[in-house]
Amino acid sequence: MKFIYTLEISLKKNINLEKYYKIKFRQKMKVMTRE
Repeated sequence: MKFIYTLEISLKKNINLEKYYKIKFRQKMKVMTRE
C-alpha cells in the first residue's frame, strides 16, 4: 500500500516537473526568437 502511494506521489511530481520544463522551454524559445 505504501509503495503504491509513494509511486503516485512521484508520478505527480514528474508531471509537475514536465509542465515546469515545458513552460521554461517555451519561454526560452520566445526569448530566442525575439533576438
